[in-house]
Amino acid sequence: MASVSAPVLVVEPPRAVSAVTVEPVLTAVEATPGAVLVDLPPIVPEATAPWHRALIRRADLLLLVVDVSADPLDEWATLLAELGRMHIEPISPGSEVPEDAEATHRPALLVATKADRPDASDLLELLELEVDGRLPVLAVSATDGSGLDELRRRSLAALDVIRVYTKPPGRPPDRAKPFVLKRGSTVEDLADLVHHELREKLKYALLWGASGKFGGQRISRHHQLEDEDVVELFA
Repeated sequence: MASVSAPVLVVEPPRAVSAVTVEPVLTAVEATPGAVLVDLPPIVPEATAPWHRALIRRADLLLLVVDVSADPLDEWATLLAELGRMHIEPISPGSEVPEDAEATHRPALLVATKADRPDASDLLELLELEVDGRLPVLAVSATDGSGLDELRRRSLAALDVIRVYTKPPGRPPDRAKPFVLKRGSTVEDLADLVHHELREKLKYALLWGASGKFGGQRISRHHQLEDEDVVELFA
């Protein structure tokens, strides 16, 4: 399994405001090195550019954004309609895709912004009823920060990746620089990500973390890792 390079796309409907994205804006995802957040210009009903459609089709995760201060139900309907024209079906992360599906299925989260508004709870309840469990609905506010930690957590889980830290002998791990691998990766995959030659020369590893029985456990190259494991590699 290779390292992760996961485009996470922010997809919005058109709005009659000046402060909208006009060009794709790329941002590294701090909690998931190797993942890239792409803030796209709003989609244009029946006129979304081909490059715009291609990016959405290739995304590992879609963040579909609606504005609680506007008309979130109408924006949700606009997003669904335009994605439908692209033959793209947003699905809840972890859902199974039918074998005979004609549309391109992409994991998605529905993000409701400006959730700090006084009337937000009523609008969010209506939105939940309209979505009817089709996608997870996450209420967030850039003003007071509410919901942002949950959005990061759910996005990481949806990408289905783990963060693993390495450490040199006798020294603590550098927790600012995790290696990011697909869930199910092994010590061997980690060694290959550190350096291709290390994979061939690897003899064993020591482990601290959720996938072990105790701290400092000696493990083989085939040991399957879990999120936030700490590994010391020996060649």
